Amino acid sequence: MGELENNMRLLQKIRSEENDDFKVDEDAVFTEYQKRRDNKANLAIKILSIFGGLLSSLGFLGFLMILGIYNSTTGMFVVGLGFIIGAIMMTNRFEKLIIDTFGVSCYILGFSLFVVALFSFDFREDDVLLMVIVLALITLFLVKNYVLSFISMLTVGVCFILLIISNDVYEVIHVYTVLYAVGLTFFVLEEGSLMAFAPRMLQLYDPLRIGFIFSFLFGLLALGKEGLIPVYNGTLWISSLVIILLTLYMIRSVLLDFGETQKKGNIGFFF
Repeated sequence: MGELENNMRLLQKIRSEENDDFKVDEDAVFTEYQKRRDNKANLAIKILSIFGGLLSSLGFLGFLMILGIYNSTTGMFVVGLGFIIGAIMMTNRFEKLIIDTFGVSCYILGFSLFVVALFSFDFREDDVLLMVIVLALITLFLVKNYVLSFISMLTVGVCFILLIISNDVYEVIHVYTVLYAVGLTFFVLEEGSLMAFAPRMLQLYDPLRIGFIFSFLFGLLALGKEGLIPVYNGTLWISSLVIILLTLYMIRSVLLDFGETQKKGNIGFFF
């Protein structure tokens, strides 16, 4: 409870320095802290439980295959969407671990059926990837679940990389990396502003941040792993330069936040 106590002491200090107009719903703060702590504590358990739920769902999927669903593209499409919608409703309505993890498993299976059905409809690969991105963003907007938000963020990032590869525009990976680096920097530095602007960010901030980090790392992996994406070595400095500048900017912002203005001169010439 050390983090909560520190935050409450900080709120008390702010209250003492401000006038009577400054009000804080301490019960709401405590409740939200408990939810976020439980999400972090249960995340590893949820990830492990997904595999158990996934096996159970695969058994049900096998039953559907026996019924011949693979012979019906429309059937796969409808069942896939049904799994996705059901998973979103289930995870939004219930907060129990077993239902939560089963909902995530259903979502993964539904997404798999949805993608297979789209390819069976003879859609182009780019069209399928764009539709998957749209569905992931819709899920991100509707869902309140920690793991589903994280999966949706990863799905968007992976699909963008696949779009770059499928269209042979390999140098665009620099744009991807820079955009995610800028987005992650903004997301970290403007945490308070984002939560004040959209209170729903209180629930989604952690999974979105982790999703940003992993998506950014995927871009770095694509650049750093030789042969994965054939980019021209002479352009690698572009992403590196932007990342270095963003890192220096973050250091500067952190130092200023802590009142270390005297250290600004060490890196201030960049800004």
